[in-house]
Amino acid sequence: YNGERSAEKLVEFLNHRTGLDVKYARATEYAVSLTDATFESVAYDTSLDVLVMFYAPWCGHCKRLAPEYESLAKAFRNEDAVVVARYDADGHKKYASAHGVTGYPTIKLFPKGAGQHGSSEGTLTSNSEMYSGSRDAASLVAFLNHRSGTWRAPDGSILPGAGVIADLSAVIGKQMRGEPDSQRPVQVPAVTGGKSDLKAFSAVELEAAVVVGRLPESQLREGSYYMRVLNRVKTNGPQWVPKEKERILRLLSSNSKIKNAKYTELVLRCNILDAFAAAGKAPATDMAPSDSKALPKGKGGE
Repeated sequence: YNGERSAEKLVEFLNHRTGLDVKYARATEYAVSLTDATFESVAYDTSLDVLVMFYAPWCGHCKRLAPEYESLAKAFRNEDAVVVARYDADGHKKYASAHGVTGYPTIKLFPKGAGQHGSSEGTLTSNSEMYSGSRDAASLVAFLNHRSGTWRAPDGSILPGAGVIADLSAVIGKQMRGEPDSQRPVQVPAVTGGKSDLKAFSAVELEAAVVVGRLPESQLREGSYYMRVLNRVKTNGPQWVPKEKERILRLLSSNSKIKNAKYTELVLRCNILDAFAAAGKAPATDMAPSDSKALPKGKGGE
């Protein structure tokens, strides 16, 4: 046998020689294969973070990277706004040349929200970022998490403590413990419908708002939820926190049709609620989040 050294081709060869009809079950591939016809529609989609590996089938380094890269793609399979893709730069040369690829493998990130990456007229400009880290799945996952604001572990599960903002631990502890000054109303100007009015915020809410205002864009969603929980605790008391977590856990356990993004959001909310519960029990100098209730399995590692 001197054909292609792949399981699929070997099965074809044996079937031909033996007269058998053994079916070859191709393994699921999670990395999206791009061609010259599909590259722009995926990599230049500014609503997505797209990581592209430019490779050549004959490249030894590419072959060694392939299983690690496939593990990365599998880990992010439930992230709707992240695509892990590969581009055969030997068989399809156009976009390798356009993006200055001179060696294999080359990995580039095309980030969402960064404007036009290129054009089909041939005048290509790139906002892509070269990846220069270690070529193992764990390092690639960490890079993509950092750039995309995601919280994936190498096995595809959501990282423990994902969504928790450590700088808010001391602030939420004051609210959860019901410290006297945490309920003091403060009048601040607000603008609603073009008219100036006044809203009452507790001193703790204002302190938290300062921290949230300094967060990077990738953490603003979690910061907003912290502010919402602070307001609910102020209104309903600390007992609202475990009740809300129980409600979310029931939703996660009973609804298998929750979309990927919503599932991740609900898991992060549970982690934040755990941080509130821990802050209420811990002294002011020790604010580590707890993990009192295990989250249901699903939408993550297998």
